[in-house]
Amino acid sequence: MKAVRFRMDRMMIWVAIIAANLAVLRALYSTRNIPVLIGGTIVWLTLQWATFRAIRTSGRSRAFWLGFLGGGVVGSLMLAGGMAFPVSLLGRALVPYWEISFEIIERSEPWFDRTIGPVASELVAVLLLGLAAILPVVVAAGAGGAASRLLSGRRNPRSGAGIAHPCPSPR
Repeated sequence: MKAVRFRMDRMMIWVAIIAANLAVLRALYSTRNIPVLIGGTIVWLTLQWATFRAIRTSGRSRAFWLGFLGGGVVGSLMLAGGMAFPVSLLGRALVPYWEISFEIIERSEPWFDRTIGPVASELVAVLLLGLAAILPVVVAAGAGGAASRLLSGRRNPRSGAGIAHPCPSPR
């Protein structure tokens, strides 16, 4: 049987990723707000996936993931700013959105109770609240990804344009 070999640099990277995940979860849990905890966890995992895809891909796909990552970070900062300062311009824009979405979910809870039962109804309501809380971040991330992919331009390597050949073709 072959011995498994672990490289120290990769183990350190995994430890750093796990430590960052635990720190973010602890910070989210300290809010004691379940929709923020669920929404923040979803955003954090999505941004981690975007970082991984930006590192592992190339070309226009990398441009999309970098734009998605940038838009997601900007959207997250805007969301956090709106929550921290509700009297600011950003807070005044986001608070009515939250109130309307939370009211819609609360009004639909009796229907959930009749349809899937009270325990599952509470779980579905909390998940919907979390998703409603992160919708602005998802929209910003998607817009950033689409814009960066469009701005990266089209390159058709089969056309031969822009490709330097090592030797001239015979005439």
